[in-house]
Amino acid sequence: MNIKILSFGCRLNALECEKITKMLSGVINTAILVNTCAVTGEAERQSAQTVRKLSRENPNVMIFVTGCGATRNPKLFAKIPHVFVIDNQNKMNLASYVNAIKRAGDEICNPKIEFFKNTDGRLSKQFIQVQNGCDHDCTYCVTRLLRGKSVSFSYDEILSDAKNAVANGFYEVVLTGVDTASFVLMQNNKPFLLADLCEKLLNDVPEIKHLRLSSIDPASPEVAKIIGLMKREPRFMPHLHLSMQSGSDSILKSMHRRHNTEMLRNLVKLADNKISFSADIICGFPGETEDLLNETCN
Repeated sequence: MNIKILSFGCRLNALECEKITKMLSGVINTAILVNTCAVTGEAERQSAQTVRKLSRENPNVMIFVTGCGATRNPKLFAKIPHVFVIDNQNKMNLASYVNAIKRAGDEICNPKIEFFKNTDGRLSKQFIQVQNGCDHDCTYCVTRLLRGKSVSFSYDEILSDAKNAVANGFYEVVLTGVDTASFVLMQNNKPFLLADLCEKLLNDVPEIKHLRLSSIDPASPEVAKIIGLMKREPRFMPHLHLSMQSGSDSILKSMHRRHNTEMLRNLVKLADNKISFSADIICGFPGETEDLLNETCN
């Protein structure tokens, strides 16, 4: 199998590329898979520029283009020669790729990848997806529209991924998703939430040396429980990346964020200097004055 992958944007895209490659194993021998991003206009432009270049340099190879950029603007990619667009809703569906091959017909004959940047798709940590999609309505975010409603993966699937990770030599596992904090399942008629998932995974897979979380919404009540678990469990790495976005309550309200600055301060206080934090900040949000920016800096 000679499937080359190229991922733009988030780590979730890179993880999905690995999953899609495994799914195509034994079905497609030679192809290029590009997982695009639309988090900014520039990210979408770079995705399209790269796909056009790949098409020119590999004129006899099927190029599957998926991800948020292709879902948001499929016509931008569909007009590129021998490119087949597969939107987010269908990218984990094998039939979508098989049908694209049938549509290609004799257009693709004896495919051979001539030029491709040598990119190692293997991650140093094993990212495990626990959910997809988002139910919130942050005004700046297009990803929530392109990924659909929040869907949580089953515990059995997550447990299997974790066991496979350590079996393949990955002892650091990172749980990720579009809105990781919204993970929820029902077990024994009770909600099984993100902190429950982390604790159970550490218990069920003792071979995991390090467990981490990707970006998390500070508005979620789960964050406080996760901080408590990090203090108790040495294998749970004491770091949280918060999707903070601003330190101004008026800007957070304009963004339709569900947290405020007091909630952020309380989380840091709860950590009691035992946990480190990082955060995303959006500067220049519409309506942000210099005084409001200074609120974030302060």
